[in-house]
Amino acid sequence: MKIFRSTDRLEVKIDDVTVFLAPLTFEQKSEVHGLMLKASEGDTQAGLLGARLAVKYAVKDIKGVEDYEGNTYKLDLKDNVLSEECLQDLVNSEISEKLQITSCTLLTGIPTKILDPITNLPIEGVKIIKNSKRVQKKK
Repeated sequence: MKIFRSTDRLEVKIDDVTVFLAPLTFEQKSEVHGLMLKASEGDTQAGLLGARLAVKYAVKDIKGVEDYEGNTYKLDLKDNVLSEECLQDLVNSEISEKLQITSCTLLTGIPTKILDPITNLPIEGVKIIKNSKRVQKKK
């Protein structure tokens, strides 16, 4: 069995963007899961908030993104979570839906593949590359 620490990073390719995600802590999972439970009871707003919160907690770095002027986009983290402004940028991006699904997948641990929650099939354009920190340690 392998243990993933909150300092480990999961590298995921979403279309042309590479995202580095951290495992969620128990407290983060509890908060997101609580919102998802409300969503399963019919509160769609809670589901949207839960997915957004999963992104806020999970995303730690991103590559392959530029701002409107063509500059490399850099994430702004405060206390090791995305700033509200940065979160708004990501949820308004082309990869928003895939990023939210991928981040929510972390509720059940570290996935080996990202599946569509409705069809249970792999999501096109989403691929787990590697656990980058662990690979670096082995070299």
